[in-house]
Amino acid sequence: MLVRDESTRGPAVTILSTLLSPQTPGESQRSAIKALGVSADAAVPAIIAKSWPTLSPETRTAALEELLGREAWAYELTKSIEANIISASTLDAARRGRLLRHSSARVKELATKALSAGVTSTRSKVIEEFRPALALEGDATRGMAVFTKLCSQCHKQGALGNDIGPNLQSVLNHPAEKLLVSILDPNASIEPGYTAYTCTLAGGEELYGIIAAETGNSLVLKLPDGKTRTLLRSDITSLRSSNLSLMPEGLETGLSKADLADVIRFLQTPTR
Repeated sequence: MLVRDESTRGPAVTILSTLLSPQTPGESQRSAIKALGVSADAAVPAIIAKSWPTLSPETRTAALEELLGREAWAYELTKSIEANIISASTLDAARRGRLLRHSSARVKELATKALSAGVTSTRSKVIEEFRPALALEGDATRGMAVFTKLCSQCHKQGALGNDIGPNLQSVLNHPAEKLLVSILDPNASIEPGYTAYTCTLAGGEELYGIIAAETGNSLVLKLPDGKTRTLLRSDITSLRSSNLSLMPEGLETGLSKADLADVIRFLQTPTR
């Protein structure tokens, strides 16, 4: 499809935009995004922003790379982040850094503003309430009990827990401050691939989970109970990201500051 030719660019961009749907195989969606990038059409950022809630994690990565490849598009991306059309938590550290250190003054200025929003005001109050926990000496043994009660349904730490969310061996060297924020505001920074999606099937059934895998004809959705469902794309009537982590807010309910200090110590303790 000749998307560089002025006479065919508009119709080509329109056709390519229709491919960004859950019914289209992921590989074809990513090829369409690549072609949209080649087109250099000014409408591309808006097309991607409109389709964003339905894009899988892998396709979102391809879309971000195209948007970051042009100054004008990077600016539009940052505007979408500021408007919370595209969640800031979607960006990994490298892509955040590209925006925050962008050579364009307007991109860098807006990125600094948009990406500093971070924690929601409600969660900010909770974080400040529990911040004294950072000054306490936690106990890893007691922390294991807290982890088992609150976190093990979705997270694995060593041999303990279930492999739904990220394996927490990866946070072993994280500072206590970062762990506190991650526990109390799980939507502030979402690991790639762990954004929750709501999927509605042709028969009216509605499922909620993360996209664990995808093929040309199907998606594998991992549900909060750890079970997986393989869904034919032809059976999917809608697929939308919530811009939220599968991990719920409010885990601090019933926790003391000492409990939080204990679980943080547990997460920082190597397992055998």
